[in-house]
Amino acid sequence: MIEKAFVTGADKNVEWLLPWWYEKLREQTDYPLFLYDCGLSEKAHNWVLDQGDISLCTLEHKNGWFMKPAVLLDVQANKKVWLDVDCEVIGDINGLFNFIKPDKIAVAPDPIHSWGCKYNTGVVGIEGKPDIVKEWKSMCDNPSAQLYGDFSRGDQELLWVLLREKGENVLSHIPRQYNWLRMYIERYRKYHKDVRIIHWTGQRGKDIIRESYKKQTSTLKVLLK
Repeated sequence: MIEKAFVTGADKNVEWLLPWWYEKLREQTDYPLFLYDCGLSEKAHNWVLDQGDISLCTLEHKNGWFMKPAVLLDVQANKKVWLDVDCEVIGDINGLFNFIKPDKIAVAPDPIHSWGCKYNTGVVGIEGKPDIVKEWKSMCDNPSAQLYGDFSRGDQELLWVLLREKGENVLSHIPRQYNWLRMYIERYRKYHKDVRIIHWTGQRGKDIIRESYKKQTSTLKVLLK
């Protein structure tokens, strides 16, 4: 089994991000990479195969918004880090694996408390198959609004429900530099010099990526113009 690997997933709605995401990632790491096909077009599927260094996987799941824990449990590596495809890698990220601890889930804080959550699941690390992730998967397999109300919106909200029940002793904390949120930069105009990953959340974030890619300029220049 591979010792350390990065992983992501995409469907036809976000596949346009993959070349951008992959280019940024490969500028900073050569660790093994798994990509889960959650409904890619044939063109995107073939693009992934053409790269030659991406392990393309499939995993049946009802909804891409809730597949993350299932993927993390499935990927064939001991230590694995999930990166959302709207995460822009701009610095060395191999140190992420140092924050992964046995029987815990590694995530970074969300200072904005988006949707009431204290942690963001755009970057998630685990070792093996922790019980906390198995429980998270069970919730994501049946994200009932009747059970979870507004927190049934996505995997991040359901993890927060679980953490409030279990307590934060099941967490390993990833520094914010590895998941620096677009909303934080936009709201406070604050940007740490040691940021490794900028997470371009929401439609606003995707629009910034599109514009930067089109104009061949940096995402930060687009945001802060």
